[in-house]
Amino acid sequence: MTKHRTRDEWVAEILDAAAGRIVAEGYSNLTMESIAAHTSLSKGGVYRYFRNKRDVALALFERVYNNSMDFDYDDIVGWNLSIAETIQRLLVVRRNAEQLRQDHVIWVQLIPETLWDEGFKQHRTRLFEALRGKFEELVRRIVARDGLVIHPESESRFQHYVYYGLVLREGMTFHSVMGLPLEEQGEMYRQFIELFVKDVFAGQVPTSRS
Repeated sequence: MTKHRTRDEWVAEILDAAAGRIVAEGYSNLTMESIAAHTSLSKGGVYRYFRNKRDVALALFERVYNNSMDFDYDDIVGWNLSIAETIQRLLVVRRNAEQLRQDHVIWVQLIPETLWDEGFKQHRTRLFEALRGKFEELVRRIVARDGLVIHPESESRFQHYVYYGLVLREGMTFHSVMGLPLEEQGEMYRQFIELFVKDVFAGQVPTSRS
């Protein structure tokens, strides 16, 4: 007896197929036919869930960003690492390498759409802000855990560092696709995070995490 599949499962299969096609052939060559050919659905079945390849791409774009936000605050705070070590591990080490590579390729293929497609642009802005908010909340929790203080005069700098840290991350996505070794990416993150900690928390000593 065939197992009944939920809408989310069908959508995930379609997005997986689209992701594979984009990585293999590029977004410009993506078609609803090629997506359907790599699923267990007919072309009509794919259209049941998405009107066109743009809608598929928007959903895939969102999934890539959501993968970046797929972390639990308490779990990461529980790593008991410094701010710098935590961010480094979260951005560079934690993700599955193959999934990370695929997400990077998809992001690089789709980000140009934000330049001329207003829907893509708005979608990207919303997703970036959601990601920024989650990272900011995470850093604030680590700051509180370590007994550090973001003084009022440092608040705007703190928020700028979070913002530009994520911009740096997007820049590293391009470099990653172009072949920049993970070690070099990690070093660039390390330098940025070190500057952030020195600038925002100058003279402060974290409480013991032992």
